[in-house]
Amino acid sequence: MTQDELTSDQFKQIKKMQKILSELEKGMNEFEIQLDDFEAKQKSLQQLSKYYGSETWFEDIKSYDEGNLPKGHNYSVLGEDPVFDVIGDNYRMAIRLLEVATEIIKNH
Repeated sequence: MTQDELTSDQFKQIKKMQKILSELEKGMNEFEIQLDDFEAKQKSLQQLSKYYGSETWFEDIKSYDEGNLPKGHNYSVLGEDPVFDVIGDNYRMAIRLLEVATEIIKNH
């Protein structure tokens, strides 16, 4: 292999690795922002979880069913599926975070 070929191959390898590094840095920065947001929303999720199925929640459903709440608003929080799905999605994502973290630690 000539010096020019070696230099060309070396340059290609460096460019490839530089692209990987740049993509990883960008991805990690974006993920950290999203993770901070996910973490911050856990208190709100706890509030929603406590409300879901509570006496207050059932009273609110009754008021909705009786037409005592203002029209034209979103009341999906009074349905079982939307709240249950968000709680389940949060749980699933937490498990996935643990699994990804475990793989990273194992392979470090």
